[in-house]
Amino acid sequence: MTTKDDTKRQTLTVDEVAETLGVNRNTVYAAIEKGQIPSIPVGRLVLIPAAWLERALSGELPSAAA
Repeated sequence: MTTKDDTKRQTLTVDEVAETLGVNRNTVYAAIEKGQIPSIPVGRLVLIPAAWLERALSGELPSAAA
């Protein structure tokens, strides 16, 4: 039997991403609206792929041009 602790979650909430990045949740929502962060809407819930966050933190994603 697999428990929640045995498997790595594939999605994160907006609040979890905001906390990890050290930004306000409104900043995450704004980045989602601009297409900077991919999201999966599930009813009123918005989820972000954990793989995206891992790639972003490891520097694998291209940075935005200033």
